[in-house]
Amino acid sequence: MWFSLFAVVLILTITFFQGLQGLFSAVISCFLTIVAVALAFGLYEDIYYAFLLERQPDHGRAFALMAVFILSLLILRTVFDMLITGNMRFPILVDRIGGGVVGLFTAMLIVGTLAVGLQMLPFGTTFLGFSRYQPVDKTTGQVLASTSEKPEEVRSYPTKINWSTTELRPRSMWLSPDGLTVSVASHLSGNALHGRTSMATIYPNLLHSLYAARSGYFRETRHAVPAGAVRVERYDNLPPRSLYLRESPKEGSRSNETPITLKLSSEQPAAGHKWVVVRATIDSAARDEDNVHRFTTEQVRLVGGDKADGPAKEYFLVGVNLPQLPRWVRLYRGEEVTRDGTQLKVDWIFEVPDSPSFQPRFVEFKQNARAEIPVQVVDPKKPKAALTPLSPAARKTGPEGDNHKEGAAPEGGAETGSGGGSNTAAPPPPPGGDRISGLGAARKESTFSDQLPFALVNYNGQDLQLSNGTLNGGRVRATLNPDWTPKAGNEPSIERFQVPEGKVMLQLSVEKLQPQSWLGSIYGGMIDNIGDFYMIDAKGTNHRPAGSYAMAVVGGQARFELIYLDDVARDMARLPKFETIKASHMVGNYSVYYLFHVPPGTQPAKLHTGRTNVDLSALNLVAPG
Repeated sequence: MWFSLFAVVLILTITFFQGLQGLFSAVISCFLTIVAVALAFGLYEDIYYAFLLERQPDHGRAFALMAVFILSLLILRTVFDMLITGNMRFPILVDRIGGGVVGLFTAMLIVGTLAVGLQMLPFGTTFLGFSRYQPVDKTTGQVLASTSEKPEEVRSYPTKINWSTTELRPRSMWLSPDGLTVSVASHLSGNALHGRTSMATIYPNLLHSLYAARSGYFRETRHAVPAGAVRVERYDNLPPRSLYLRESPKEGSRSNETPITLKLSSEQPAAGHKWVVVRATIDSAARDEDNVHRFTTEQVRLVGGDKADGPAKEYFLVGVNLPQLPRWVRLYRGEEVTRDGTQLKVDWIFEVPDSPSFQPRFVEFKQNARAEIPVQVVDPKKPKAALTPLSPAARKTGPEGDNHKEGAAPEGGAETGSGGGSNTAAPPPPPGGDRISGLGAARKESTFSDQLPFALVNYNGQDLQLSNGTLNGGRVRATLNPDWTPKAGNEPSIERFQVPEGKVMLQLSVEKLQPQSWLGSIYGGMIDNIGDFYMIDAKGTNHRPAGSYAMAVVGGQARFELIYLDDVARDMARLPKFETIKASHMVGNYSVYYLFHVPPGTQPAKLHTGRTNVDLSALNLVAPG
């Protein structure tokens, strides 16, 4: 607790000095210190956003706060010493004791402001032995936070933390000078020195917010992001019985044999509260230096209150969408989420009061990026679309991110984080697939249709069998526009697939999983070359693929590639591999579909991959008659 020790020593030193100066001088110093505190906390963010956001994104807040405080206090004290040259005399005991008592309050404010400024610096969760919150195992009472000051460990926690059994216990500095200072500044901001915005409406608990900004547990985690890095698209109630728990493999089991599983949570919000979903887009500029999005449950907060200008409260993450499947999963306080992707779309889940008077004001991501909650305008003639989890990757996302439409990009970010733990390694594969076979869980964009995702008129074809916009066989490769729409051209239009009479086409969308070791890459390549996969329906009948198509970024450009076997090859040849789009390209923005011809009434049950079958029953697909 060196930080607290140094603070106490400084407080006692200032108090002793103020006692020697006498009661009259101590009162003047106290008054000027209060004014300096009000100026510093009232102006530091304005100065930061106006002048320091781009130059000093991590240190600017601390510089602005301490500079305004120190300069204003020095200037005010100099001016008052020039104006008031005399002194008031009191009995010696009154002068010394009174000066010490008033000086103690002054010292608390001075040291408290400096302590708050130091907590704004990117030192990590622990600084000189002090941490605002300390992770403790609730079952054993063991402290989990590292207190080492070695550079490589100063921001590290143990690599494996069971966050469901971990409690963040609050701590405070000795004498709590920072707490007193923030309370005084917040009171003045909301009363005598009230401005256009009171401090409490933005920071109901400033000290916690400062800890939360530093709560990334990896050295590459950013503390501050650009101001416009987050956009909120939707705010809605979480549908009932839609939050899942993650169950990890048993200790000692192989993750590719015992993948992480999901279990529907029976947990309910606290009494008088509800769960809400904030659907947001995080800009690529908010990524860490290694181009990965990382944030903890404490680094995303929702601020709201009963009145637009009244006292506010802040609420932190309790859940997030799962990157591999269209599911929402439970998060526990302190847990970190790691996601790959450029422009990341994410569902944040918060627990807020279930009251008609509650008004959500904004969400904040890593201090700087604040986005207002949009007002939901409901058209009584047009029912509001039901909220569903984000899809891992889709050909087109409509206004709510779930509706399939023609000619658009796969949804941003095929994220690799599972939303849990402090481990940057990719998580175990989702239920129904493994990374060795290369095929993961089926996506809900799977459908029965003979239509291409868009009409192609600019492409390179090979062995094409095309008639009146209907493709009966061949290879197609095309470069797409940056928004994933097809380019204009003069080639014969390709709009649909030829489907044998008495059959319908199943377009099955699946995850393309990446091997996580060199051995997995070799084994996965062998399985890809063999291509022994097929769909198994509910009756046990095998259906081999008639074709496939994919969209991904190759060489910085959006590409489309399609393979469709003709009438002869469908029963004799295995589906060949793509030539332009490789498995390594199927990360971030991508989608891949496999095409099957099935009789009406067919119910897809499993996808045989050569290793672990992919479960298709959750899609509830039945071929139309």
